[in-house]
Amino acid sequence: MSMLHAVAGLMPKTPPLPSYAFQATTFDGTAQTVYTFAGQNIGAASTTRYVVAAVALISSAVRTVSSVTIGGVTATVVPNGQTETLSFRYHIAFYIAAVPTGTTASVVVTASGACDAAALSGVWALYDLSSATPVDSDGDPTGASPFSVPSVNTSADGILLAAGMYLRNSGTAAFGWTNATERSDLSSSFSGATVGNSAADAATNGAGVVVSATIAGTVDAGVMVVASFR
Repeated sequence: MSMLHAVAGLMPKTPPLPSYAFQATTFDGTAQTVYTFAGQNIGAASTTRYVVAAVALISSAVRTVSSVTIGGVTATVVPNGQTETLSFRYHIAFYIAAVPTGTTASVVVTASGACDAAALSGVWALYDLSSATPVDSDGDPTGASPFSVPSVNTSADGILLAAGMYLRNSGTAAFGWTNATERSDLSSSFSGATVGNSAADAATNGAGVVVSATIAGTVDAGVMVVASFR
């Protein structure tokens, strides 16, 4: 072994940069207390993998999320989940868990009582994070389009995730995201109305980011959340 190789072997390795992969959006329009979203894709297995699920609830009564498990692992809520209360109550929040094994998993959402519907507005696999604690998170519960989140702090070489849900009494609508790339836009029938769920994401460079979601057409209620990681 040359001296150069010996020195190189002693030098600390540069840790890999965080990466992410969007997986899916899923809606369940049935009335339940425990929603089991079985067979969800969670990305390639890795010892550094975290799975993030944007959990959304719709209920005519006040409900909260009691717990979320991903592949049997208890997930932690990301701060600043959002709720809008009109004739129905709409709630959305990110949940994150370290899930190193498997490529599919059940995401089980337990509410404080029976809900009218639930969704995974988005599921992502995140790799090589320096921390599962977000750099920043925020949301918008205004209930009207466009939704917008004031500048969210980010880190260089980081990840930004965004998710939203709306209800429209008739017809369908479409999400349009600013400062995040749309990954899904799912319209589902619910009690004679339409529920939309959408997910978006972006790589970050350390600058503050204002994320907004515009829904084409009239929206009767809606919420969105944004979180950045490094």
